[in-house]
Amino acid sequence: MFALLAALLSFQLVYPEILVDESFDQLFLQEQVRVLETPEALSYEQAIAKLTQGEFKTVAGQGLAYPSGKHYYWLHYRVRNTGSAPITVYTEIRNPHINYLQLFEWVIGDSAVTASKLTGDYTLFDTRPIDHRFYVFPSPLAAGETKEFLLFADKYNESMKLPIMLRSETNFLANSSQENALLGLYIGIYLVIIVCLVILNISRFKGIYFSLLTYVVSFALFAVANTGLGFQYIWREVYLFNSLSRPVLTLFAAVSLLIFCHFYFELGRPQHRKAMLVHRIARVYFSLNWLFFCLYYLLILLQLPLPGIVFIQWVQIGVALLPVYLIAMGVYFLVTDFRWKYAAFLLANVGILSAILIIVLEEMGVVQNVFLQENITMLALVLDFSVLTCVIGGDFYRLRIDNQQLSNSLSEALIEGGQQFVEGQQRERTRLAQELHDGASSRLSALQMRISALTTDDKALKQSLVNETQVIAQDIRRFSHNLSSVVLERYGFINAIEELLYSIEESETGFEVEFNYTEDSVASKSTERELYFMCLELINNAIKYSTGDHLLVEFRVSDTLYELIVSDNGDGYLSDNLSQSGLGLKGINWRLQLLKGEMKVEYRDGYQYHRIKIPRYSPGYI
Repeated sequence: MFALLAALLSFQLVYPEILVDESFDQLFLQEQVRVLETPEALSYEQAIAKLTQGEFKTVAGQGLAYPSGKHYYWLHYRVRNTGSAPITVYTEIRNPHINYLQLFEWVIGDSAVTASKLTGDYTLFDTRPIDHRFYVFPSPLAAGETKEFLLFADKYNESMKLPIMLRSETNFLANSSQENALLGLYIGIYLVIIVCLVILNISRFKGIYFSLLTYVVSFALFAVANTGLGFQYIWREVYLFNSLSRPVLTLFAAVSLLIFCHFYFELGRPQHRKAMLVHRIARVYFSLNWLFFCLYYLLILLQLPLPGIVFIQWVQIGVALLPVYLIAMGVYFLVTDFRWKYAAFLLANVGILSAILIIVLEEMGVVQNVFLQENITMLALVLDFSVLTCVIGGDFYRLRIDNQQLSNSLSEALIEGGQQFVEGQQRERTRLAQELHDGASSRLSALQMRISALTTDDKALKQSLVNETQVIAQDIRRFSHNLSSVVLERYGFINAIEELLYSIEESETGFEVEFNYTEDSVASKSTERELYFMCLELINNAIKYSTGDHLLVEFRVSDTLYELIVSDNGDGYLSDNLSQSGLGLKGINWRLQLLKGEMKVEYRDGYQYHRIKIPRYSPGYI
């Protein structure tokens, strides 16, 4: 039956032929095509009958672009190879979002009709003749051969564009490579922006950052899906999400953008109460509008009747109103409270408005170059994403700078307060030490002399009293020394440590002491004082808690560091966190903070080591 109808058609009707040969490159089909628009689905035989009856019409002025309606389409064209060699022509349908497509072709004078698989956005990806983002049908033509083509297209109850390119094999391969490379560049830019936003969200999670990330990801995925490079390459067996991806992704993008605007324009402030009310109404309206948008496509996909549930024209108007609303919001805030961020928001939305405008012009048939529309759309999104990301990134950077300055100010205040505290502490230490030295120590010395001068027969008691007063005097001397070293103030750190270790040996603590040092002195008196008291604290800890009998103090000076090492051969302990450790190390931690220094505690080779390093020219405490 197919063959008979094709043969009758070939002899009875004369249609314009598309002439091709070995030099043929490409041709955009328009007036060469005859179109049949029907309210009901036809079989191939019925379409052939309509063609023989002359019911196919020439393409109208708007080209192969049709408004939404309950229509099916059949397109007919004829190609003749005038060359002397066989060639292959490629029929490329440059719209990846047609519900169903099927191409029938036959050679004039031959009874065989070749039919492609039924393919389209609502079918599995593997039904396509060629693994490509568009629907491409290769057709071999022998020398001098003429072929008839009949194309069925269904985008029922939706607006439809049928841009058809006829290409040579060389042109098809070259054009596909160039377009995919350019689209890959856009996708790469989107990925860079998304990575920046992910890092921003990881650094500091905020509603404005997350809503912008969601908006960019959703809209970028929509742009990729709109080109035909989308999910059908990943989920070849799931056509449902392929066809619904655009409305679903634009729903997420629209809601995310509206939430982003709430934070961006600081609508939570009391002075923006009226704007906040308008924005809430707008959010509800646009969210419901997009939900109906998704519902409309779902009903079509499931081939359910549409008894006035969704009026697609009104939904499309709602989609177009979103950038208008956003621009109006930007203008309002720019006029009432001028800020550069509001001007940047308007600039970013010029991109969105341009993208929607070019899509509307394409729907009307004014713009028929699909690749031009794709480029403008993706460039517009690059502008939009880049501007908004730069504004938010700039705000984040300024916030970090402000926080850093505040942190520095707090650190400086803390250091200054610490300096004043330490200086006051040192003055009080010196006063107490002087009183002990001039008062109690002098009186004990006098008492010791008087006891020695006593005349008594009890020699043992007399010697016991002398020894006891001598021990008390040594204790008071050591206590006075711990409070403030006169040797330190007069003769420096090295002499003070030597005098301290000598007093330890004289006190019969059971420790053998050793002191190794360089001849370099400490430049700053305050640093020298803190080093001394840290060394004193570590020595007292060793005497008090260590089970060893050897105490080693080392002091080294380099071009950049003071290094103090106090070690003993006791059982040892480990402490990585000075602020939480005992044994008097908390006080050392405070002094290290003032001096911008550090201390490492370790136990090795039978010795407990406390290694203190302080910058020689400490910025924190001089």
